[in-house]
Amino acid sequence: MSSEFYAGQKVEYFSPSYSEWIECKVAAVRPDGKVKLEHIDGTGVLKEAADASRVRAYQGGKPPAAGKAAPGAKAGAAGPPKPKAGAPPGPAAPKKAASPATSPTPGD
Repeated sequence: MSSEFYAGQKVEYFSPSYSEWIECKVAAVRPDGKVKLEHIDGTGVLKEAADASRVRAYQGGKPPAAGKAAPGAKAGAAGPPKPKAGAPPGPAAPKKAASPATSPTPGD
């Protein structure tokens, strides 16, 4: 099985845990096609055997091109999932405290 990646290549790995692309580099390409990834700053291994479908050439921090969603993402899906019918509402946004200048009661 051949791979489009090579040792030392700067790439990005899609982390399903964080739902984001993580900048890293290829440490090795295994015979089974999996990719060993290291942190770009040299602090160690990011992923011992990453699935090559979750690795892409470095994009410079740019989001994927139109029509190219993250691996496993549904096309056109954006933002957090919508709550199910009958589910309790999420936490309310905190209310801003009134500033002294706009307070309904004058200060001393």
